[in-house]
Amino acid sequence: MVIHEPILIVGAGISGLSPALTLHKLGIQSLVLESLDHLRITGVALTMCTNAWKTLDALGIGDYLKTKSVQIHGFKPDLFKEIPRSKCEFVRFFGILTIGNSSRCMKRKDMLETLEKELPKGTIRYSSKVVSREESGNFKLVHLADSSVNPDGGGRTSIRGFINYPNGHGFEANFLAYFDTSVEDSVMASFLVMTRAYIGSAHDENKQNPFKIKQFVLSGIQNAPQQVSNIVERTELDYISYAPLKYRSPWYILQVAEA
Repeated sequence: MVIHEPILIVGAGISGLSPALTLHKLGIQSLVLESLDHLRITGVALTMCTNAWKTLDALGIGDYLKTKSVQIHGFKPDLFKEIPRSKCEFVRFFGILTIGNSSRCMKRKDMLETLEKELPKGTIRYSSKVVSREESGNFKLVHLADSSVNPDGGGRTSIRGFINYPNGHGFEANFLAYFDTSVEDSVMASFLVMTRAYIGSAHDENKQNPFKIKQFVLSGIQNAPQQVSNIVERTELDYISYAPLKYRSPWYILQVAEA
């Protein structure tokens, strides 16, 4: 079956739904193709700074999402001062320890669900994986197959966690960071970035096992203060995610990559 659409957007992530909403506000119809059969709400938290909020304000969803976010007041570089300097180096971003009033942390799920809600029904077509593209005169033919995407990673992976404290956690609204050179990983609260794409072993099944992921993180932060390991210990298995980090250059986003 052939369907004619003026604009096709591949992927119902943030970078796919945002331009779709922009086009909708300009009165331009588009169709978003998503390989999964549901919205891509995997992932945990996002740190949104000034330019990001300007974009969300332009989309008309900034004010609402601010009510779903937590403001970050600055960096806390002295939390890990009890760790020997040979094991830990504090991160100073551009030499500034304060972030500004526009830096906030929010759930990725909240942003995606808000973007989806603002789009007309039928804008997103699920279970639609692009397998090839070809030229046909003034038209572009996009061939689909119902399956899921298995993207290549960029050499680094990230483990994220989200922790609930029903009675309050007692921490300040600061961004915490330290590097442990003994494992060549960086830990930011419950955020672990690795230069090696494996957990404990090279077997892929470990990457999908939240329990093994959690144990791997705990083994990698043995030199961290007790409050850091407690954060990881409190993280429920349902809120642990493992994913490769991918860099998308501006010219790659603006141009359709050849299949």
